[in-house]
Parts: sequence; structure tokens; C-alpha cells
Amino acid sequence: MMTEQLLKELESLLGTDDFEYDSEEIMEKLEDEGAGMDAVEALLAMMERHPADDFGMPGAVVHFIERSYPDYVPMLAASVERAPALQTVWMLNRIINGSDEKEKYLAILKNVSENASAEAAVRKLAADFLEFQAGR
Repeated sequence: MMTEQLLKELESLLGTDDFEYDSEEIMEKLEDEGAGMDAVEALLAMMERHPADDFGMPGAVVHFIERSYPDYVPMLAASVERAPALQTVWMLNRIINGSDEKEKYLAILKNVSENASAEAAVRKLAADFLEFQAGR
């Protein structure tokens, strides 16, 4: 129950000047209560609902999710395929940088860059990461 309440509080803070500071406190509370993959899934869903919002680069939310590496990676890939967001596309690019499945994740980015229903900024970010990865 506490996890759900904390996640609602976090979502209510999106777009505020205090988000970065307050999100650190909320993520610490989630960690203290032992929140795991259910919280990771809920955070990814939150990013899907707010595709253009800034959750930090990387910020406390991403650090919380990435503590579940590599278990969260399939959830992240599914999230990007389902409803790409700036934050999740950026996180997927971080995965590509060290992945043995680079081609699989590049294909997801390509699909996002061509997805007319995705936000224009999200499509552009995916295209930029594709270009960056091609130069490696």
C-alpha cells in the first residue's frame, strides 16, 4: 500500500521545480520499504503516461530502476515498444551501449523513430540515438 501511495505522490510532482529533489526522497522511501519489480513496472508505466516529462538524466527514478539490471531490461524494451517516452528511449540507448543484443534494441529504436503515433520529440530522440549508434 505504501508503494502505491509513494508512486502517486511522485506522479503528482511531475513538472514541478521540486521534482528532482523530492523524487530522491520518494525513491529512498521505496527502497527502504523493499519495493522491487512491481515498482519498476509502475515507474515505467508512469513514464509511458508522461512521454515528454523529465524524470531526470538520469535522476533518482532511473537509478532506482537500474538497480534491477538486468531484470528490468525486458520490461523497458516492452515499454518502449508499447508507448515510447523520452526517458525510456534514453534508458534503452544506455542499454544498447553495453548490450550483447544491440541489434534487437536498435530495431526498437528504429520502430520508435518511424512511429507516427509517438510524440515528435520522442521520435527525434530515437532517430538521434540511431545516428549516434551507427557512428560507433
